[in-house]
Amino acid sequence: ALLHDELARLPEAYRVPVVLCHLHGLTQQQAATQLGLPLGTVATRVRRGLARLHHRLTRRGVTAPAVALAAAVGGSAPA
Repeated sequence: ALLHDELARLPEAYRVPVVLCHLHGLTQQQAATQLGLPLGTVATRVRRGLARLHHRLTRRGVTAPAVALAAAVGGSAPA
């Protein structure tokens, strides 16, 4: 529940690429094509979105291993 709550709080520019790549299993290239954005932009937004998500979850008391587990359960895509 915390993960979904914090995902919803991310700005759309970060949330959409993170969800496409880490929950829907798209590669960053596939997400870039779908969003009509350059690959570098998507890569940056995924990286920044994940950093914000990690920071917010940590602030709410979720430990680093739990954050990694949540990411693994959601799936991850190659860069």
